[in-house]
Amino acid sequence: EMKKKQKIITIVYLANTRLPTEKAHGVQIAKMCEAFADLGSRVQLLVPRRIQSNPKLRRININNYYRVKKNFTIEKVFAIDLLPLERWWRGVGNWAFLILEVTFAVTANALTFFRSKDFIFSRSKAASVVSILLGQPTVFESHETAKDRWVNRLVASKAKRVIAITKPIQRSWEALGVKTIYAPDGVSEEFFRFVPKKEARR
Repeated sequence: EMKKKQKIITIVYLANTRLPTEKAHGVQIAKMCEAFADLGSRVQLLVPRRIQSNPKLRRININNYYRVKKNFTIEKVFAIDLLPLERWWRGVGNWAFLILEVTFAVTANALTFFRSKDFIFSRSKAASVVSILLGQPTVFESHETAKDRWVNRLVASKAKRVIAITKPIQRSWEALGVKTIYAPDGVSEEFFRFVPKKEARR
């Protein structure tokens, strides 16, 4: 008896971040996409087209920088990036981030609305909210506890799942009535050189 061909899951990952970035969340996003693809999923990572504030990262390939396979696609989409103005005007930071967050959420969702996919995955709450409002199947990865606010209640009532990286985060979302999955951050061994204990101490 022939086995039925397994359906390939298509995941659109929306990440409002500058890639590559020297910050840790860039590693987590890239490795998540690689891991989803390793499991057999078709993964599309969408990030905003931003001004690269770190000169050392301007011409670096994202896959090479994060040591991930080229088993998922990366697409940079339009977003209004005013964050570089912080160098001259400190007060612009919060407004600049809000504008970036909203424009990326709208643009990324507009681009993916008519694409074939199984669900949207994001750690950006704004991107997840726009996905939900457009009726797209959405999985939100939460990195902070959920307070009882309208935006969290909306995510809790409409998201397919909330991924919680800690137990307290999981409990806070479950209190709002959403189905959760506890998935703590891990570590990839290729980032480390394993040596004998004596050498490591030295």
